[in-house]
Amino acid sequence: MTDDVLNPTAHFQLGEQSYTLRAFSLAKTMKCLEYASRLFGRAEVVKLLSMQTTGEVLSLLAECLPDLLAGARPVLGQTLALVLVPNKQLLEWEDDELDIDAELKVRGRRLINDEEMTLENALNLLFLGVQQMQLEALRKNLPRLAALFRPGANPATNPTPAPEMVEESGTP
Repeated sequence: MTDDVLNPTAHFQLGEQSYTLRAFSLAKTMKCLEYASRLFGRAEVVKLLSMQTTGEVLSLLAECLPDLLAGARPVLGQTLALVLVPNKQLLEWEDDELDIDAELKVRGRRLINDEEMTLENALNLLFLGVQQMQLEALRKNLPRLAALFRPGANPATNPTPAPEMVEESGTP
């Protein structure tokens, strides 16, 4: 496998500033899902994770956009800032015991007030963030994750096989 497959990149231009976005670390994905829950509500995030096409995602965003723009300015700013922050920087903030939410709030406020941050740019950045979260891996493994949280489940003694390990009959 090449490094590009393991760590895909995307590029985002905001005025004179150019950003390279790499695949999100697990910590960054978890923080994005936390912010998404605050932006859209938990039920909408569950819908988002089950969507298979860009059209479905666009439809959900169009449905949520008026509320998102009206009342979620700080969280939207934090989310946009989080997408742009490199994984390594996030880890350094955590190691330095900085308040990550506060740091992202300051950066987010600057981003939202940047004259180059149009609605189109904000949406493009959100879509790039969704791509870099590698939600396909999450979707593919949802049955295994759900099995971990079933009452009485013990993944150490009764693990759920990965999808590629399941035979065509559907049994391991």
